[in-house]
Order: sequence, then structure tokens, then C-alpha cells
Amino acid sequence: MSGPVWVTGWALAKGGRQVTQVEVRLDSVVIGQANYGQNWPILAQFFPVSSYPYSENAAFTYSLDTTQFTNGQHALDVLARDELGNIAGIGSRYIYIQN
Repeated sequence: MSGPVWVTGWALAKGGRQVTQVEVRLDSVVIGQANYGQNWPILAQFFPVSSYPYSENAAFTYSLDTTQFTNGQHALDVLARDELGNIAGIGSRYIYIQN
């Protein structure tokens, strides 16, 4: 991949808690905070608001500017933090940057 790339997804916390932060890491180093809380109503069909009160606004986006990193393979991780400070990994991938 090269240039700006969108990292997107969704995150819900256990026990009806609210996600307060979605962190993006590259090679275990925090590179930014995703824009969390975007509306994605279809999630409520799979995660009912009665059990997951924040499910309608659980989407996130992050613009990853690959030109800021060296070419080659990197580990991309996304972690979510809830209102109690609990952290959970919500996705990881190996990516190959070629600018």
C-alpha cells in the first residue's frame, strides 16, 4: 500500500460500557487516535441497543499516511479503551508499505 489509507471498523465494550478511545499502532508504537463514535445503524441489528447501548455509534475511521513510515512489512494494530480504562485489541494485520 502507498499514500493515505483508511483504517476503518467498529468497537463495542463488554458489559454495556462505552468505548472512549480507539488507538492505532504501527509496530507496537501508537501513531494516532481514530475518530470514534461515528454512526453505523446496521450494527444495532446485530448488537441490539438494549444490550449494547452504544452500538449505533460504534464505528471508527483513521487516515494512515503511509509516506510517514519506511517501506516494508509492518504490524498494524487497533485497540479500544472503555470508560473504566480496560483495553482490548480489536484487530491486527500485517501490512506492506511501498511508497
